Amino acid sequence: SRGRGELYKRQIETRTTGMEWAFAPTVAVPQDDRWGRAYEGYAEHPEIVAAYAGAMVEGLQGKAGARDFLDDRHVMVSVKHFLGDGGTTDGKDQGNTEVTEAQLRDIHGAGYVTGIAAGAQTVMASYNSFHGQKLHGHRPLLTDVLKGRMNFGGFIVGDWNGHGQIRGCTNTDCPQTLNAGRDMAMAPDSMMNHHVSGVSVGVAMVIHHAAAAPTRHAATVRTFQCPICLATSSAEATIRSMTRKGRKIRKPIWNAVLSSLVTKAGSRIEKGTSLGLA
Repeated sequence: SRGRGELYKRQIETRTTGMEWAFAPTVAVPQDDRWGRAYEGYAEHPEIVAAYAGAMVEGLQGKAGARDFLDDRHVMVSVKHFLGDGGTTDGKDQGNTEVTEAQLRDIHGAGYVTGIAAGAQTVMASYNSFHGQKLHGHRPLLTDVLKGRMNFGGFIVGDWNGHGQIRGCTNTDCPQTLNAGRDMAMAPDSMMNHHVSGVSVGVAMVIHHAAAAPTRHAATVRTFQCPICLATSSAEATIRSMTRKGRKIRKPIWNAVLSSLVTKAGSRIEKGTSLGLA
Protein backbone atom coordinates (compact mmCIF):
# COMPACT_ATOMS: atom_id res chain seq x y z
CA SER A 1 0.00 0.00 0.00
CA ARG A 2 0.98 3.63 -0.41
CA GLY A 3 1.13 4.16 3.37
CA ARG A 4 3.40 1.15 3.95
CA GLY A 5 5.64 2.25 1.08
CA GLU A 6 6.01 5.74 2.53
CA LEU A 7 6.84 4.32 5.97
CA TYR A 8 9.46 2.03 4.43
CA LYS A 9 10.99 4.98 2.57
CA ARG A 10 11.22 7.05 5.73
CA GLN A 11 12.87 4.31 7.78
CA ILE A 12 15.44 3.75 5.02
CA GLU A 13 16.16 7.50 5.11
CA THR A 14 16.53 7.28 8.89
CA ARG A 15 18.99 4.37 8.72
CA THR A 16 20.96 6.14 5.98
CA THR A 17 21.70 9.01 8.37
CA GLY A 18 23.07 6.49 10.87
CA MET A 19 20.12 6.44 13.26
CA GLU A 20 18.93 3.03 14.44
CA TRP A 21 16.23 4.04 16.91
CA ALA A 22 12.92 5.85 16.34
CA PHE A 23 10.97 7.54 19.15
CA ALA A 24 7.71 6.26 17.70
CA PRO A 25 4.94 5.27 17.62
CA THR A 26 2.97 7.55 19.93
CA VAL A 27 -0.01 5.55 21.18
CA ALA A 28 -1.65 8.24 23.31
CA VAL A 29 -5.45 8.16 23.30
CA PRO A 30 -6.44 11.86 23.61
CA GLN A 31 -9.61 12.37 25.63
CA ASP A 32 -9.61 16.17 25.83
CA ASP A 33 -9.03 18.32 22.75
CA ARG A 34 -7.59 21.06 24.94
CA TRP A 35 -4.45 18.97 25.31
CA GLY A 36 -1.86 20.71 23.17
CA ARG A 37 -0.42 17.43 21.92
CA ALA A 38 -3.72 15.79 21.04
CA TYR A 39 -2.67 15.76 17.38
CA GLU A 40 0.04 13.19 18.19
CA GLY A 41 -2.51 10.49 18.93
CA TYR A 42 -3.99 8.37 16.15
CA ALA A 43 -7.51 8.65 17.54
CA GLU A 44 -9.60 9.15 20.66
CA HIS A 45 -10.87 5.57 20.36
CA PRO A 46 -8.60 2.90 21.89
CA GLU A 47 -9.58 0.26 19.30
CA ILE A 48 -8.20 2.41 16.49
CA VAL A 49 -5.01 3.22 18.39
CA ALA A 50 -4.49 -0.46 19.16
CA ALA A 51 -4.84 -1.37 15.48
CA TYR A 52 -2.35 1.29 14.40
CA ALA A 53 0.18 0.56 17.15
CA GLY A 54 0.86 -3.05 16.21
CA ALA A 55 1.06 -2.22 12.51
CA MET A 56 3.48 0.67 13.11
CA VAL A 57 5.77 -1.43 15.29
CA GLU A 58 5.89 -4.19 12.69
CA GLY A 59 6.40 -1.69 9.89
CA LEU A 60 9.33 0.02 11.58
CA GLN A 61 11.10 -3.01 13.08
CA GLY A 62 10.01 -5.77 10.76
CA LYS A 63 8.01 -8.82 11.77
CA ALA A 64 9.24 -10.35 15.03
CA GLY A 65 10.86 -13.71 14.34
CA ALA A 66 11.38 -13.02 10.65
CA ARG A 67 14.84 -12.93 9.09
CA ASP A 68 14.61 -9.20 8.36
CA PHE A 69 13.59 -8.26 11.92
CA LEU A 70 15.60 -5.15 12.85
CA ASP A 71 17.95 -5.62 9.94
CA ASP A 72 19.71 -2.75 8.18
CA ARG A 73 16.45 -1.64 6.60
CA HIS A 74 14.55 -1.31 9.87
CA VAL A 75 14.76 0.77 13.04
CA MET A 76 14.05 -0.01 16.68
CA VAL A 77 10.84 1.53 18.01
CA SER A 78 9.90 3.25 21.25
CA VAL A 79 6.19 2.95 22.03
CA LYS A 80 5.18 6.05 24.00
CA HIS A 81 4.31 7.64 26.37
CA PHE A 82 3.57 5.18 29.15
CA LEU A 83 1.00 5.74 30.53
CA GLY A 84 -2.09 7.96 30.33
CA ASP A 85 -0.61 11.04 28.66
CA GLY A 86 -3.81 11.53 26.70
CA GLY A 87 -6.06 11.38 29.75
CA THR A 88 -4.85 14.18 32.01
CA THR A 89 -7.41 16.27 33.88
CA ASP A 90 -8.58 19.22 31.75
CA GLY A 91 -6.13 18.16 29.05
CA LYS A 92 -3.17 19.71 30.85
CA ASP A 93 0.14 18.79 29.26
CA GLN A 94 2.31 16.70 31.62
CA GLY A 95 -0.58 16.89 34.06
CA ASN A 96 -2.33 14.46 36.38
CA THR A 97 -4.31 11.51 35.01
CA GLU A 98 -7.09 10.78 37.51
CA VAL A 99 -9.00 8.01 35.75
CA THR A 100 -9.73 4.62 37.29
CA GLU A 101 -7.30 1.73 36.89
CA ALA A 102 -9.77 0.05 34.55
CA GLN A 103 -9.93 3.16 32.34
CA LEU A 104 -6.15 3.47 32.38
CA ARG A 105 -5.88 -0.14 31.23
CA ASP A 106 -8.69 -0.28 28.70
CA ILE A 107 -8.33 3.17 27.14
CA HIS A 108 -4.77 4.37 27.56
CA GLY A 109 -3.08 0.98 27.62
CA ALA A 110 -4.64 -0.32 24.41
CA GLY A 111 -1.73 0.56 22.13
CA TYR A 112 0.85 -1.04 24.39
CA VAL A 113 -0.85 -4.42 24.29
CA THR A 114 -0.63 -4.67 20.50
CA GLY A 115 2.71 -2.86 20.30
CA ILE A 116 4.40 -5.25 22.72
CA ALA A 117 2.77 -8.22 21.02
CA ALA A 118 4.32 -7.02 17.74
CA GLY A 119 7.77 -7.08 19.33
CA ALA A 120 8.37 -3.51 20.50
CA GLN A 121 11.91 -3.28 21.89
CA THR A 122 11.53 -0.14 23.99
CA VAL A 123 8.80 1.82 25.75
CA MET A 124 9.14 5.48 26.75
CA ALA A 125 7.88 6.67 30.14
CA SER A 126 5.53 9.64 30.22
CA TYR A 127 5.79 13.06 31.84
CA ASN A 128 2.31 12.85 33.32
CA SER A 129 1.32 11.61 36.78
CA PHE A 130 -1.20 8.96 37.72
CA HIS A 131 -3.17 10.15 40.75
CA GLY A 132 -0.34 12.46 41.73
CA GLN A 133 2.63 10.15 41.20
CA LYS A 134 4.95 10.86 38.27
CA LEU A 135 5.21 7.97 35.82
CA HIS A 136 9.01 8.18 35.75
CA GLY A 137 8.97 7.11 39.40
CA HIS A 138 5.89 4.87 39.38
CA ARG A 139 7.15 1.37 40.21
CA PRO A 140 3.70 -0.29 40.26
CA LEU A 141 3.13 0.75 36.64
CA LEU A 142 6.66 0.56 35.21
CA THR A 143 7.76 -2.66 36.90
CA ASP A 144 4.72 -4.51 38.24
CA VAL A 145 2.41 -3.81 35.30
CA LEU A 146 4.59 -3.17 32.23
CA LYS A 147 7.44 -5.57 32.92
CA GLY A 148 5.35 -7.97 34.97
CA ARG A 149 1.74 -8.38 33.91
CA MET A 150 2.30 -7.18 30.34
CA ASN A 151 5.45 -9.30 30.02
CA PHE A 152 7.45 -6.52 28.38
CA GLY A 153 10.98 -7.84 27.94
CA GLY A 154 12.63 -4.80 26.38
CA PHE A 155 13.75 -1.72 28.27
CA ILE A 156 12.11 1.50 29.41
CA VAL A 157 13.61 4.81 28.36
CA GLY A 158 12.68 8.07 30.04
CA ASP A 159 11.52 11.23 28.31
CA TRP A 160 13.78 14.30 28.25
CA ASN A 161 14.80 14.89 31.89
CA GLY A 162 11.45 13.43 32.97
CA HIS A 163 13.09 11.92 36.04
CA GLY A 164 13.83 15.44 37.29
CA GLN A 165 10.11 16.02 37.84
CA ILE A 166 9.86 13.30 40.47
CA ARG A 167 9.44 14.63 44.00
CA GLY A 168 12.84 14.79 45.68
CA CYS A 169 14.76 14.46 42.40
CA THR A 170 16.78 16.77 40.20
CA ASN A 171 17.88 16.28 36.61
CA THR A 172 21.25 15.01 37.83
CA ASP A 173 20.24 13.10 40.95
CA CYS A 174 17.37 10.62 40.93
CA PRO A 175 17.84 7.06 42.21
CA GLN A 176 14.05 6.84 42.59
CA THR A 177 13.55 6.49 38.84
CA LEU A 178 16.00 3.58 38.62
CA ASN A 179 14.30 1.83 41.51
CA ALA A 180 10.93 2.35 39.81
CA GLY A 181 12.08 0.39 36.78
CA ARG A 182 13.18 2.97 34.23
CA ASP A 183 16.25 1.56 32.48
CA MET A 184 17.67 4.47 30.49
CA ALA A 185 17.58 8.20 31.04
CA MET A 186 17.07 10.61 28.19
CA ALA A 187 19.35 13.24 29.64
CA PRO A 188 21.82 14.52 27.03
CA ASP A 189 22.14 17.92 28.68
CA SER A 190 22.18 17.04 32.37
CA MET A 191 24.00 13.80 33.18
CA MET A 192 27.54 14.33 31.92
CA ASN A 193 28.80 14.30 35.50
CA HIS A 194 26.05 12.19 37.01
CA HIS A 195 27.05 9.40 39.38
CA VAL A 196 25.08 6.35 40.43
CA SER A 197 26.54 4.51 43.43
CA GLY A 198 29.84 6.27 42.78
CA VAL A 199 30.12 5.09 39.18
CA SER A 200 30.40 7.74 36.49
CA VAL A 201 27.96 7.23 33.65
CA GLY A 202 27.62 8.65 30.17
CA VAL A 203 25.03 10.80 28.47
CA ALA A 204 21.67 9.07 27.98
CA MET A 205 23.18 5.68 28.79
CA VAL A 206 22.19 5.19 32.42
CA ILE A 207 21.15 1.57 32.02
CA HIS A 208 20.09 -0.22 35.19
CA HIS A 209 17.78 -3.21 35.01
CA ALA A 210 18.41 -3.83 31.30
CA ALA A 211 22.12 -4.26 31.90
CA ALA A 212 21.65 -6.53 34.89
CA ALA A 213 19.18 -8.99 33.36
CA PRO A 214 19.39 -10.97 30.11
CA THR A 215 17.71 -9.09 27.26
CA ARG A 216 15.10 -11.12 25.46
CA HIS A 217 15.81 -9.76 22.01
CA ALA A 218 19.28 -10.21 20.54
CA ALA A 219 18.57 -7.39 18.10
CA THR A 220 18.39 -4.92 20.97
CA VAL A 221 21.75 -6.12 22.26
CA ARG A 222 23.22 -5.69 18.79
CA THR A 223 22.02 -2.10 18.64
CA PHE A 224 23.73 -1.28 21.92
CA GLN A 225 26.86 -3.44 21.68
CA CYS A 226 28.80 -0.21 21.31
CA PRO A 227 27.64 2.21 24.05
CA ILE A 228 28.26 5.20 21.82
CA CYS A 229 26.91 3.82 18.54
CA LEU A 230 23.75 5.92 18.48
CA ALA A 231 25.69 9.12 19.10
CA THR A 232 28.68 8.36 16.89
CA SER A 233 26.65 7.14 13.94
CA SER A 234 24.78 10.45 13.85
CA ALA A 235 27.98 12.48 14.22
CA GLU A 236 29.81 10.52 11.55
CA ALA A 237 26.86 10.79 9.16
CA THR A 238 26.94 14.57 9.53
CA ILE A 239 30.68 14.62 8.94
CA ARG A 240 30.38 12.35 5.90
CA SER A 241 27.68 14.61 4.48
CA MET A 242 29.81 17.71 4.97
CA THR A 243 32.78 15.99 3.34
CA ARG A 244 30.75 14.91 0.32
CA LYS A 245 29.70 18.50 -0.19
CA GLY A 246 33.33 19.55 -0.33
CA ARG A 247 33.29 21.31 3.03
CA LYS A 248 36.54 21.07 4.94
CA ILE A 249 36.04 20.22 8.61
CA ARG A 250 38.28 22.26 10.85
CA LYS A 251 40.21 20.38 13.54
CA PRO A 252 38.49 22.20 16.46
CA ILE A 253 35.09 21.03 15.20
CA TRP A 254 36.25 17.42 14.89
CA ASN A 255 37.78 17.54 18.37
CA ALA A 256 34.52 18.95 19.73
CA VAL A 257 32.59 16.06 18.19
CA LEU A 258 34.92 13.47 19.70
CA SER A 259 35.04 15.11 23.11
CA SER A 260 31.24 15.17 23.28
CA LEU A 261 31.03 11.38 23.03
CA VAL A 262 31.25 9.53 26.31
CA THR A 263 31.10 5.80 26.87
CA LYS A 264 28.86 4.20 29.47
CA ALA A 265 31.83 3.94 31.81
CA GLY A 266 32.45 7.67 31.47
CA SER A 267 35.75 7.40 29.58
CA ARG A 268 36.48 9.74 26.69
CA ILE A 269 37.27 8.46 23.21
CA GLU A 270 40.96 8.81 22.48
CA LYS A 271 42.28 10.06 19.16
CA GLY A 272 42.57 7.25 16.64
CA THR A 273 40.13 4.96 18.47
CA SER A 274 37.83 2.97 16.22
CA LEU A 275 34.21 3.88 16.79
CA GLY A 276 33.16 0.27 16.16
CA LEU A 277 29.79 1.05 14.66
CA ALA A 278 27.38 -1.88 14.63
